[in-house]
Amino acid sequence: MHKVAEVISRLHALPSPRGVALRLMQLAQREDASITDVVNIVRADPALTGRLIHAANRVHAGMAKRTGVLREAVLRLGFSATRQIALGFSLVNDYRSGHCTAFDYSSYWSDSLLRGVSAQAVAARAGRFDPQEAFVCGLLADVGRLALATAQPVGYAELLMHGARGADLLRAERERFGIDHIELSVALLENWCLPETLVRTVRTFHAAVHRSADKGAGGSRRSWVMVLAEALAQSAATGALPAWKQVALDAAARLDFDSDVLNALVADTAREMSEWAPLLDLPVPDVAAIDYREYEHPCPAIADASGPLDILLVDDSHDDRDLVRFTLEAAGHQVHAVASGDEALTAIASRVPTLMITDWEMPDMDGIALCRALRDTEVGKALYIIMYTGRSRDSELVEGIEAGADDFMSKPANPDVLLARVNAGAKSAQRTGGIAFAFCEARLVAVDLAAAAGP
Repeated sequence: MHKVAEVISRLHALPSPRGVALRLMQLAQREDASITDVVNIVRADPALTGRLIHAANRVHAGMAKRTGVLREAVLRLGFSATRQIALGFSLVNDYRSGHCTAFDYSSYWSDSLLRGVSAQAVAARAGRFDPQEAFVCGLLADVGRLALATAQPVGYAELLMHGARGADLLRAERERFGIDHIELSVALLENWCLPETLVRTVRTFHAAVHRSADKGAGGSRRSWVMVLAEALAQSAATGALPAWKQVALDAAARLDFDSDVLNALVADTAREMSEWAPLLDLPVPDVAAIDYREYEHPCPAIADASGPLDILLVDDSHDDRDLVRFTLEAAGHQVHAVASGDEALTAIASRVPTLMITDWEMPDMDGIALCRALRDTEVGKALYIIMYTGRSRDSELVEGIEAGADDFMSKPANPDVLLARVNAGAKSAQRTGGIAFAFCEARLVAVDLAAAAGP
């Protein structure tokens, strides 16, 4: 922690609470602070007053009469939640823009709000986690990204323009600034004297999603609320990867939620976003309508793709290859099967498939390395990739997403699920131009992939 403090001291112009939020934090240090003191401070900011009243009316929506009185709103929320929410809203107001040219401030806050609203909806159903605290967790969980963009706008812009994400971005941040945005997020929440339970939840949430599987596997119920909120938010985004739906299903299982509950949460999130975004002067995002039942249990009647597909299958297990190949060829598709990532790169260099299904665990070049190698090429960026794996820990699934997987299938393959995933992948590839590789010169494709494969 001492080392983190030293690194933070070298950063300049970090985000900090101002105005009403700052005065509320100072008030919290007084033992004689009263509700009247809180109300008098908040009343000076009409916009914050309206937002706090709205937040209070969401606490027991449908169970208590709506209020329009600030004092009643503060009593419903409590001083701690009032202070936390005021802090979040203060940061939204004061850091809507900045000098980091590669950082999309508007998208950052829209994504943060979507995660916060999702967390609030999940916590309300999961129990043992105050929905308002969950909202703040979601809103501020990634504040370290904003902090780096604010404190190091030029350096962070240079880093972001290289396109690093996930574990690669965290590694690059540590190399460049001595701290990554996750560590910085936790440190800032601690510096702002937010409750230890909230700080710990943010820390374990990031461990479950971005850190090693061993650290994330034993996360608390609160941290899995946040993991599910992240997956729901990612799934709802325009052009979202289907793989996030699998993360949502796995996180939901840890909370004893089924696909019907997930569908209800999606509806709750969309409704809340339509109310919250205008209140914070943010654009209302186009939250995708998702039916998790169709993803979890695809209908065989719609499983057949329209026309035969050229599919590359990568798996070092002879039995698994035969099982998947039999199912796909019986449905009329053309399947070229190879046993390693290196063989896959060679095969794609000579003939680019419609989509690729790859195992995760293989010797030499595994599925993760194969995805990363392909995504570093112009050809591989548009290729639809389905990861075929027996892994189910959320941190591992997110690692697959960050490496470039578009979707997941669990081993052993259910024929209906396999064909449905392939059909969905083919449609997505057609929409995004992923099947237009015939226009690429074979020689250029081979050179590009050979470079990706390395020595």
